[in-house]
Amino acid sequence: MTFDQISFIASATVNDQMISSTHGNGIDRKVFDEELEKRIFLVADKYSPKRISIGVTSFPRGAVHLEDETMCLSLLDKFDGRNIKELPV
Repeated sequence: MTFDQISFIASATVNDQMISSTHGNGIDRKVFDEELEKRIFLVADKYSPKRISIGVTSFPRGAVHLEDETMCLSLLDKFDGRNIKELPV
């Protein structure tokens, strides 16, 4: 979750409790913290960022199947074996 999302949930919870306490329905700090955590987890459980694996190849040996398992950035044309190629002058 982003900071803005958590901040929004926290602000909404604080505002709910302020309104409740003006009507004589206040709660103690422990209950407040538990309710806040419950609301954050409710949103967080529905949020799952998409993660992808990225592979980088700079030499061919040992990287034969890397492209089958990940999105791959090939730097083979920039290397001579394990050494970086000299830049043209």
